[in-house]
Amino acid sequence: MLAITSFFAAHAADNPPWLVQTRANYTLHYAAADRTHIAEYEGSFKKGIAANQAFFQSSYPKHFDIYIYQDRASLDTDLQKPFHQPNYKSPCWWEATGQSEGIHLLAPVRWDVETCEGRYTTYADKEKTQRLITHELTHVFHGQSIRDHRPVGKDISWFEEGLAVLVAGQLGPSEIHDVQAALQAHTVPGTLNGVASSDAILLRYSMIGSLVMYIDRTYGRAKLKELLQFDSQEEILSSLGITEPQFLDGWKQFMLNSAGMSR
Repeated sequence: MLAITSFFAAHAADNPPWLVQTRANYTLHYAAADRTHIAEYEGSFKKGIAANQAFFQSSYPKHFDIYIYQDRASLDTDLQKPFHQPNYKSPCWWEATGQSEGIHLLAPVRWDVETCEGRYTTYADKEKTQRLITHELTHVFHGQSIRDHRPVGKDISWFEEGLAVLVAGQLGPSEIHDVQAALQAHTVPGTLNGVASSDAILLRYSMIGSLVMYIDRTYGRAKLKELLQFDSQEEILSSLGITEPQFLDGWKQFMLNSAGMSR
């Protein structure tokens, strides 16, 4: 659920021994304990890659890596070095992180015991599992599409995460209803960064997903794809020819009147 700046090259040997397999789009790194699950995991990777390529009508710009971890402790250990935080602990509610060079993923069979939020993380729910993996693969596609492959700008987390929510199919009728209810109750923050940092995690993801859905349906898929190259909110809004208040007002009207779902 979380995209971060590049770190793959710095830590590949931090969790040996890896079993390594190279595919057309990616190189897979996993522990021997995951041998019996790899075929199933790879089925999800292939579906997620196909979903992204169908959405954007384009192939991934470059090859990437997928690392699968047996537990959160080993994942956190590998993130400590690039984060320059020797005691780094990942949030208990997320199970993967993706960016231009690939994905770090908790072994899906461990999600039930390694995470604290069940809506997107119950491995037994294969549909939600697929959506989460597709979400992370969207971060990879997006990261590879940014101009000069620069790290994603901090002020476009709403766009970065919202795009992944939309492509992964994590914005359904119940999520749209939640956003509409928040808008009707006038509890939605008044800035894009405010929306993206809302304390209610699940509502936050639904709101930012709906922001990108608004772009897709109002400005078109070609314009949405064009926005992938930008790494700042200023560039995105400039390309749309709109100010932040105008964008938010248009989104609110869209969600309450023409989001395609009943209120």
